[in-house]
Amino acid sequence: MRRRSWVATGLMIACGVASAAPAEDAALAHARRILQQSILIDGHNDLPWALRSNKQAHGDLAAYDLRRTTAGQTDLARLREGRVGAQFWSVYIPSELAGGFARTQLEQIDLARRMIARYPESLQFASTVDDVRAAHRAGRIASMLGIEGGHAIENSLGALRAYHDLGVRYMTLTHNSHNDWADSATDQPVRHHGLTAFGENVVREMNRLGMLVDLSHTSPETMHDALRVSRAPVIFSHSAARALCAVPRNVPDDVLRELPKNGGVVMVTFVAPFINQEVARMTAPLMAGLIEKARAAKNEEEVERLYKDAFANLRLPTTTIGMVADHIEHIRTVAGVRHIGIGSDFDGNDDWPVGLTNVADFPNLFAELIRRGWSDEDLRLLAGENVLGALQRAEAVAASMRGEPATKLPVFVPLPECASMPSDVPFSREGIFGDTDQPNSLRPDERGSGWRSLFDGRSMRGWRGYDSKQVPPAWRVEAGALTLAKLQPDQSRQGRADLITDVAFENFELRLQWKVAPGANSGLFFFVREGAADRIWKTAPELQILDDAHHEDGALPSHRSGGLYDLYPPACNAVRPVGEYNDARVAVNGSHVEHWLNGYLVTSYELDSTEFRDRLEQSKFRGEPTFAKVRRGSIGLQDHGDAVSFRSIRIRELPPAGGR
Repeated sequence: MRRRSWVATGLMIACGVASAAPAEDAALAHARRILQQSILIDGHNDLPWALRSNKQAHGDLAAYDLRRTTAGQTDLARLREGRVGAQFWSVYIPSELAGGFARTQLEQIDLARRMIARYPESLQFASTVDDVRAAHRAGRIASMLGIEGGHAIENSLGALRAYHDLGVRYMTLTHNSHNDWADSATDQPVRHHGLTAFGENVVREMNRLGMLVDLSHTSPETMHDALRVSRAPVIFSHSAARALCAVPRNVPDDVLRELPKNGGVVMVTFVAPFINQEVARMTAPLMAGLIEKARAAKNEEEVERLYKDAFANLRLPTTTIGMVADHIEHIRTVAGVRHIGIGSDFDGNDDWPVGLTNVADFPNLFAELIRRGWSDEDLRLLAGENVLGALQRAEAVAASMRGEPATKLPVFVPLPECASMPSDVPFSREGIFGDTDQPNSLRPDERGSGWRSLFDGRSMRGWRGYDSKQVPPAWRVEAGALTLAKLQPDQSRQGRADLITDVAFENFELRLQWKVAPGANSGLFFFVREGAADRIWKTAPELQILDDAHHEDGALPSHRSGGLYDLYPPACNAVRPVGEYNDARVAVNGSHVEHWLNGYLVTSYELDSTEFRDRLEQSKFRGEPTFAKVRRGSIGLQDHGDAVSFRSIRIRELPPAGGR
């Protein structure tokens, strides 16, 4: 997965350093016998990208002939010498480029499949466990495909299904960069805090297809989310133990402890900066800023040159086979012997342990483990049976889901970040509420401008339940905010209701701050009219309040924060990370309405326009006779059963329609 996977930031602690014993012919001979009798599966080899990026071959299979000794770490003779029985060929594509991911991905899948077909005496395409065992019986190397980075699906589950049809049997959820639905281990700042609702759907669809979820490169939050959602075992196709080498690309112990319940497998990589802490200390500073530079690159060649130049003159300390064995044994100790495998990352990097530098060297690692007392049975599990077991269980899960329809929401449409919008987009750089240490107080200049407070931070005076004279008991005043707790599965909705103001308003400017808990949903209503319908949303327009990243509604643009629910999506993404307060503003003057979020005008519309009526006919409000029909009503806060807080709620009345 290329040298750029070395990104390593954050706290680092000492890697285990163990000196490999001198080569012993008996142990090495024993290792070769075990591997000859077993199916050695390597979880990650970047040969297809090496074929593409090689300056002499440029993807020409004849020019990069695997029947000869190649310039890289992989060819047929060395695969045989290394006793490789099955190989996941990584069809890696860079995540740093501006776009065109699907095209490049299809080209790499095509290149890998043509490469496999070119050597029928040695390689045999495989997509199931049965295929792997059949190839092994025939004396050929079973060849499977793995995608490295969810950016390749371009937010389309249809693309994911097409890749599966082409033979892809695992997908790494991220590469070095966050994508629109999952966080990477090596990109900052955190974007989603794990998987979004769409990301969870990606995992579910991979389960339905029988495609392994690969968590190498992902953040710990993404790892935990995937383990929670996945019904099938996950893999880490090329990672090591963070407890021994504290780089973000490695797997923390708390994740390792979850693997037995899931049935997943960590396939240990040989890449020196992931194995040896001293190497990591030297490479991490060089990686600083390289991802951003790579994103600005014009093409693949420029990306390659950036990484090559950064490390051209670097002299690294020695990494030993014993260090790799230390990682394997640590994972065995924490997760168990049935949750480890091999994922070299050959042809994706340049710096390797001594004696473990190409595909011929796998027996050397197994010899080291034999010297440490490993049993033949445990060596067979490590070599490939663990991974075959995970893939077989994934196939069984897919069979059990065969009657289920394809996951909905085939395309996720990301919004542009408001901060990246052209300068002519209206933007207020002034703070909305002034001193946030006193969020519910009005400044003298605000009072002079006609603002009045609807909430003093201490009581619920001026508020009551929809179609009720009482304040619903589920609403509380906590920490200076109107707060609603999450409705638990065993609780009834008795005592819960939407909250509205006692006073009705016509032309006004309303400002408030809101925040939601992870996965939560709420809303800000205006023009609320009681008695016209049994639900507040059937009468009143709603500024959507949502954890866009983790609530399933976040997959729909017209349901995202700041928009007019189910009618007008926000023009851009201005929402702050979950758990932080957002500044919201609604300005209403006659038929004209504006929604502002964190200083950005994200939505505006005319209630009396033909466009509004047309959108209404296509929405869930079609046929609701009272929806948005009045121009005077209460302000409402939604009880959607989720945890939400509101503060700094203030309003001022505007002159009749004319000025804005």
